[in-house]
Amino acid sequence: RFCESLCSALRIAFYTTFCDLPSLHPGSGQSMEELAREKRYAWFSQLAKKEKIHRFALAHHADDNAETVLFRAVRGTTVSGLAGIPIERELYVRPLLNVSKAEILGYAAENNIPFVTDSTNDSTDYTRNYIRHTLMPAIKVLNPSATDAFNRLSRYAAEDEAMLEGLLPVFCQKQAGHDLHPAILRRTVARNHQKVVGTGLCYQHLDTITEAVLSRQNTRITLPGGYECITEQGTFWFRKAISAPQAVTYDGILEQNTVAVQEGKVLICCGGNHEFPDAFPKNKFVYN
Repeated sequence: RFCESLCSALRIAFYTTFCDLPSLHPGSGQSMEELAREKRYAWFSQLAKKEKIHRFALAHHADDNAETVLFRAVRGTTVSGLAGIPIERELYVRPLLNVSKAEILGYAAENNIPFVTDSTNDSTDYTRNYIRHTLMPAIKVLNPSATDAFNRLSRYAAEDEAMLEGLLPVFCQKQAGHDLHPAILRRTVARNHQKVVGTGLCYQHLDTITEAVLSRQNTRITLPGGYECITEQGTFWFRKAISAPQAVTYDGILEQNTVAVQEGKVLICCGGNHEFPDAFPKNKFVYN
C-alpha cells in the first residue's frame, strides 16, 4: 500500500503481483530466498515484454553487495562469484550499488523522505539476514571497514573476470589439440552452462564436469532445472534431461527393429540392435 500510494502521488505507474511461495517451495529444491528471486525476475521479464519496459532500476546498495560476496565466499564460489552484484546487466541497472545503506538512510532523514521496512528483514531464519545481523557485525569487530573491503574485492574480481573472459578464446586456441588447463576448462564449462541454461553452475557440479572431461569419462551428470551434462571422450555438452524409457508388457510378437502401437504408446523392439542407447532394456519393449 505504501508503494502504491507513493507512486500515485508521484504519478508513476504501479504494478504488483502475487506469488504463493509457501505452496511452491516444497519439492522445488531451492531455498525460499532462491525461489523468491527466481519468481521475481521471471515476473520482471514478463512485465517488460507486456509493458515494453526497457530498464528496471533496482535498489541494491553497497551493503547488499558486501553481503553477497561474503555469502558466496562462505558457500564456495569462483572469481565470477566474488565479483558480486553487477551494476548493470540486461534489463537491470543498480544506481545505488556504490552507496552505503547508512548514506541512504541519512539522505532520507535529512530530506524527510518516508520509507517502510520489510518485517522479514529482521528474521535470522533467512541466510542473508543471518549474514547481515550476525556475521557482518562480528567481522566488523576485526575490520570496521569490512563493507568497503568486500566491495573493493568485488570490484577487483569483476575486473579480473572481464579480462579472463576476454582472453579465453586466445587460451583455447593456443591449447587446441591438447588437454585444456583445468582453469581454462572450468571457465569454458561455466560459460557454456550459462549460455544454455541461463544460470550459474555450483562448484560441486563444475568440479564434477571438469574432472569427467579431463579424465575422458563417458557419463551423464544430472543438473538442477531439468538439465544434464553429457561428457564423452574429453568433450562435453549440456541439454534438457531426457527421461529414461520405461519397459511395458506387450502380448504380441514383434520382429527385431520393428514397432507397434499399444494404448497410444509406441513400442520398439530393440533386442540385439546396437544402434539403440544402453539405457534401453535389451530384448524388451520400450516406449517414449
